[in-house]
Amino acid sequence: MVSYFPTFSPADCNNCGQGNGDLQVDYQLTYEDWLNIVDSIQPIAIITFSRGSIDNTWEFKWNY
Repeated sequence: MVSYFPTFSPADCNNCGQGNGDLQVDYQLTYEDWLNIVDSIQPIAIITFSRGSIDNTWEFKWNY
């Protein structure tokens, strides 16, 4: 299992910006970052989560 996610400083921010890490909250570059990761590890399944709220929870999207 491999996971990629941005980190935020401080972690309990309201307006967090794009964060830091292999994947960031940057919709223009997400596709390119995603392709690099998929090409390097060749996954058989992919599950995505989103940061839910200020309490640092990570949630499945409601609309799937």
